[in-house]
Amino acid sequence: MKNILIVEDKEIHRKTLMKLLEGIEDIQVFVAATVEEAYVISMENTIHLFLVDIILNTDVRGDVSGLKFVETIRGIHKYKFSPLIFITSLEDPELYAYKELHCFGYIEKPFNPKEVINMVKLALEFPEKEKKDKNIYLRIILMILFSAIEIQ
Repeated sequence: MKNILIVEDKEIHRKTLMKLLEGIEDIQVFVAATVEEAYVISMENTIHLFLVDIILNTDVRGDVSGLKFVETIRGIHKYKFSPLIFITSLEDPELYAYKELHCFGYIEKPFNPKEVINMVKLALEFPEKEKKDKNIYLRIILMILFSAIEIQ
């Protein structure tokens, strides 16, 4: 099963995207209306594909909080090259999105259902590299050491 995170401030767009993705097998869809919600979902789950609106706060002139979210996500090792599709009605962020943020593609509003489904299916074909936690937890090691000392 692969996890998809939709980060979109407009409820109608979130619902539309969820409806379009219903027919794709073996996926679980998470939704977030804000960057804060998206961060929490991203940290609590392994996301295999991000669909992110570039403008998440239309009340703020020049808002690009979706881009900032992706910049932060790209700083997390497990998401460095995760497939990402931007959702936007903007035309100019294309170069930055592709070059700097390693964007798989982007979907323009209003949505073309066939384009959304095809792009998501294609992005989900990326092979998933098995990621093992290489961290050693000091607390566990100390517990083992202290247990060994007590036994002697």
